[in-house]
Amino acid sequence: MIFSTRILATSLCLFSVLTPLHAQGVGNTVTIGQSLSLSTQSKSDLLRATRLQQGELAYINRVNREGGVHGAKIKINTLDDGGASDRQKQNLATLAADKSVIALMGMAGGGNCRAAMSVAMEHKLPLLACMAGTPQLREGGDGWVFNIRPGHDAEYKRMATQFKSLGITRAFFLHDDNETGKLHLANATAAMKAAGIELIGSAAISKKSMAAEVADAIRKSQAQGIFNQGPNTFFGEVILAIRKGPPGAFQFMSVCSGADTIVSQLGDAARGVSFTQVVPFPFSVDPNIPLIAEYQRDMRASFKDAAYSYDSFEAYINARVLVLALQKAGPKPTRERLAVTLRNLGKINLAGFELAFDSSANPASHYVSVVMASPGRGAHRPFIR
Repeated sequence: MIFSTRILATSLCLFSVLTPLHAQGVGNTVTIGQSLSLSTQSKSDLLRATRLQQGELAYINRVNREGGVHGAKIKINTLDDGGASDRQKQNLATLAADKSVIALMGMAGGGNCRAAMSVAMEHKLPLLACMAGTPQLREGGDGWVFNIRPGHDAEYKRMATQFKSLGITRAFFLHDDNETGKLHLANATAAMKAAGIELIGSAAISKKSMAAEVADAIRKSQAQGIFNQGPNTFFGEVILAIRKGPPGAFQFMSVCSGADTIVSQLGDAARGVSFTQVVPFPFSVDPNIPLIAEYQRDMRASFKDAAYSYDSFEAYINARVLVLALQKAGPKPTRERLAVTLRNLGKINLAGFELAFDSSANPASHYVSVVMASPGRGAHRPFIR
């Protein structure tokens, strides 16, 4: 599944299939805007963007086939930013100025989501389900920002629980070398302390950082657990550097956004590396969460050759919330009406996946699990379900 190089190539090729679907709605439409990296040179970013579109459209295509919402088809207006922050900001400004766009949805990455948050607040435009764990996204929002996934702070708490269950008492943390990285360090420190684990060291990762030097610092610190929020590829290099050195018992963990990149980079060397995930395991049906089977069915209906993935499943969940809010908002929804509806959704159950919305930017979901990479089997396998 997710770790197969054959599936990776197939998913990348789907970009050409996905493009014409953006303008699916005709006549009476409800338009949602987003900016994605569709022409980036980064294979991992392109793969993620492709999967986000697949997940959204798997459900939205189904809704449109069944007549839309209150007779209106849903249109996703996706602008390509090529992975450049300046183009992304320009795209967001263009979408905000288009009065037919009643919400932003389906973007990913801390920097991108912070930029989208600023636009949402300035233009009173609902921002739904931006896929990032950055702390700032969950502070304020003036009633226009609606998070579904929990932040990285919740992932650190889950990592701490996992470390403790493995008897780990000393941990080392890698994070971005910027102001947001400092916030992550504070949250990670608090999570480890609450679990009785000493954060014995940390490294702020920038373009100047050397993986061998960080690996050496980790070894000298005598840390048992190493966890990451920083650049995914760099963390992969650190893992390789440590494993090439003297034998040692290390547990490596990373936040959910690093899974595909790190496992693709390391191949079979990723075996045993663990990742937090903020949606349930999407690769096999769970009778307690019928949503997974519905996701798989809708994916096959729109993209029969696409691999299931955490990214597309999360995007599918986001689309389900959007449609539910549009149904409750009534015919011809406005930005303000949709925002009011989202603020008042309260507790909802999406076929076994529970959410709770309120008037703040608090995450609607508190779901965090841990999975372990097992590339030889072709997929994440649950470490603890």
